[in-house]
Amino acid sequence: MTVVCDKCGKHVDIDSVNQHLPKNGLIIRIEGYYGGFSDPDDYSASSVIVCHDCSLELFRSIPKFQKLKGCHYSYSDENCCEFSSTKKEFDTIIETLNLR
Repeated sequence: MTVVCDKCGKHVDIDSVNQHLPKNGLIIRIEGYYGGFSDPDDYSASSVIVCHDCSLELFRSIPKFQKLKGCHYSYSDENCCEFSSTKKEFDTIIETLNLR
């Protein structure tokens, strides 16, 4: 089963655990407000699905996101990008943060 990236139109496999989410992608929820970029009546319940490659473009374009390097699990023994972590690296991060 797949979902479609709202930016590039690419079909993306869904995550095996969270079966409504794109594997290695993002769901961006849009929250509008009065006087903001979008008013709440138009887009407050909207969201967009973004594939891995389009997520990379977004994360690379926003300096604050540079702190999130290692934030996603690469599902392999090799990193797929500068924001991914291998299973070993991910386990170390989880242990360091006492999340187990």
